[in-house]
Amino acid sequence: MIRQATLNDKNEVLAIYASATSYIHSYGSPQWQNGTGPNNETFLRDVSNNALYVLIEENKIVAVTSIFNYEPTYDVIDGAWPTDGPYFAMHRIAKASNRKGKKDIEQFFSYIKNELNGVRIRIDTHHLNTNMKNLLLRNGFIYAGVISLNQEQDKERLAYQLDFN
Repeated sequence: MIRQATLNDKNEVLAIYASATSYIHSYGSPQWQNGTGPNNETFLRDVSNNALYVLIEENKIVAVTSIFNYEPTYDVIDGAWPTDGPYFAMHRIAKASNRKGKKDIEQFFSYIKNELNGVRIRIDTHHLNTNMKNLLLRNGFIYAGVISLNQEQDKERLAYQLDFN
């Protein structure tokens, strides 16, 4: 089951973020390191904006993502989006460390298509995040180019799009 997160989900969501941050560190990526990853403030902001979604299995949160209907950093891309028009942007995608091999993130893609009536999804990821890049390509996402985040260091991200036909 996927639902919007509430303030009561804070401890479980922050634990998943912490686990994901540790995993990202294990393969040498600077993404989400040194205080740049999701935290309590990010959690509170996403909940207040009704943007944070959780995947529940056996009464536990097993995966989390933030879903937005616009992302300003996607306005400028070194490359080209495959198609134009409305989209949902997914950010802060993470799942519990014991969920390796489970298709949790794919459930969020289906949720956007079926429950939010989305026509396309845009996502960006760090060039060192091989697992995410492979997941996106396996699920039909098309590489669109490079976008830049609004931060001074390590700001380039690979951008992908999935159109639902």
